[in-house]
Amino acid sequence: MNINVNNFSILNKNVELTRLLVGQRLTVEVISTNKNQQGLVSLGGKIHPARIEAEVKPGDRFLAAVKETSGQEIVLSRENISGKITGLSNEQLIFLLNRGLGLDPKILLLMNQYTQHSDTALMSILLSRSPYLDNLAKNLWSNIPQWSETNGQSFNYLVKYYYMLGLEHERYIYELYKKEAGHKQNNETSAKEQIFLLLREHIGKLPAQQKEYLELLLDRITAQQMWIQTGARENAYLLMHIPLQDNGTIYNCNIAIESSRKGNKIDVEHCHIALEVETENLGRVGADLRLFEQRLQITLLNDSDNFHSRVEDIYNATKERFSTLGLTLDHITIKTYEEDQQFRNFITGQFVSGVDIEG
Repeated sequence: MNINVNNFSILNKNVELTRLLVGQRLTVEVISTNKNQQGLVSLGGKIHPARIEAEVKPGDRFLAAVKETSGQEIVLSRENISGKITGLSNEQLIFLLNRGLGLDPKILLLMNQYTQHSDTALMSILLSRSPYLDNLAKNLWSNIPQWSETNGQSFNYLVKYYYMLGLEHERYIYELYKKEAGHKQNNETSAKEQIFLLLREHIGKLPAQQKEYLELLLDRITAQQMWIQTGARENAYLLMHIPLQDNGTIYNCNIAIESSRKGNKIDVEHCHIALEVETENLGRVGADLRLFEQRLQITLLNDSDNFHSRVEDIYNATKERFSTLGLTLDHITIKTYEEDQQFRNFITGQFVSGVDIEG
């Protein structure tokens, strides 16, 4: 499935009344309204006066079209789109609207597959001995972060990994696939670029199963791009799946981050972070972190019987380690996965309802 991320319809971004055009579509959240349907609405995180030609109430969220604009107040009509787009339920439409994505079932399918399925395509390519996939496999192995590098003080290995995937020069890769590419400033070949070239240059030569692996990995890279580059309503929300290698073994690490926005960046001093990693001895381990002005609260999740005692043994060292990063660890709570379904929802992209760090 080939999707050009640069063509996605970002519905709300830096909304300014003076720049709105009649007929433009916007995602709208009603803040307040009176009997004349005049009141305040939220557009792209900013509050504006508006009149809505529909029966609405505070809290309603929907797609609207601009009918009139004076630079001070706008007139909006509610768009009834549920019947116009086949294959999408109201819940699915709201999901795409909240993330500012184009209303395309293919986009929804990619994002859902990303959260619901493990990355078997990556492992199949890494372990392949096919001459067609050899260079791609070497590129992946050389850029997948080492477990020993996850020390909390440097994130260069993550930046390097995501750059290697091809998320930084999407337009060039798309033009390359369409045979319209010009000169690229960076000479390094990304994984996404290599996949496009393999699919284009070896048509009819690649075994069907290897072609399927390449297409599945391409879908996952594109979905990862959407989970990183979009948000949720006015908040930033990132969902990342990161493979970690240790002595030739791959461990999966999932990270979800939600925070308010500071321009185009996240508010790193007030955020909600969830991490989950596979381990050799303890199986799946989750960590739910809430950071508020250098104070940290952590909930750890694991289903092992001896997990509690292991955490007690390292508590003081952990608290001291965070202090070297300028953070005060208030407390650590331990739960099983069954006791914290909210964590499971959050780290799979289902639970995005705003940042509530203090509470």
